[in-house]
Amino acid sequence: MLARTPSAQFVSPRRRDGKNQRGVAERRHSTSAPGLIEWALHSLHPLHPLHPLRSPHSLMPITHFLFDLDGTLMDSDALHHAAFNTILARWDRHIDVEYYKTHIMGASNAMIFGHLFPGMPAEQYLPLAEEKESLFRSQLDQRVEPTPGIERLLEHIRRIGGRSAVVTNAPRANAELMLKATGLAGQFDTLVIGDELARAKPDPLPYLTGLQLLGGEAGAAVAFEDSSSGVKAASSAGIWTFGMLGGLDEARLRAAGAHAVIRDFNAAALWDKLGEQA
Repeated sequence: MLARTPSAQFVSPRRRDGKNQRGVAERRHSTSAPGLIEWALHSLHPLHPLHPLRSPHSLMPITHFLFDLDGTLMDSDALHHAAFNTILARWDRHIDVEYYKTHIMGASNAMIFGHLFPGMPAEQYLPLAEEKESLFRSQLDQRVEPTPGIERLLEHIRRIGGRSAVVTNAPRANAELMLKATGLAGQFDTLVIGDELARAKPDPLPYLTGLQLLGGEAGAAVAFEDSSSGVKAASSAGIWTFGMLGGLDEARLRAAGAHAVIRDFNAAALWDKLGEQA
């Protein structure tokens, strides 16, 4: 009868080099699945839809277009600036262009006048806001040239069966008159007025409302904005946002969340984004 040895416990077989084969197998399988997936994705061509560097926005064709109005579809900042200073002159006050760009561009009247007249009750500054808008509208008594390239882009939208919206913090009377003055009235599917909603820009609600009215999704949309508050609103809604050069420089537009920066609607970056649809 053979004597029992003390090595009754299972011992993993060893290779000739003395390494535990079971340990080797464990190490061989220790490469995690996520690691393999990451390697596989990065091995794809950069233009493949699943490549990690491809934006989710690029997975869907762009069929919905949302536009700010002031400073985006037309250059109106100088007119607004002059109207504000006409009102402020009664208090021997004046705002320079930098103040206008930083605190006024793209903001709602409630925010603007609340900042200009801190502590003043709304019932006192709202008539001033209405007067300022009247002064602005009085300067739109003749045709104003729209931003170059907008006719080309609107024709593209019609050709692909896309949909479009104007999303603005301007009062409705201003927006309708500006669209008429630029010859763009009736060329958009809907008009969203920030002050008619629970929250205006920089909250994303105006852009989310625009998408809802158009029946679109953020991934199939692009927005165009010239102000920090507008860029924040559009990008926060998940929409690929073009910052429009004019009042603000590229650095400030990108800091607000712009994905790309263009000067007008003829810009190569815009038509590159539209790709084969252009």
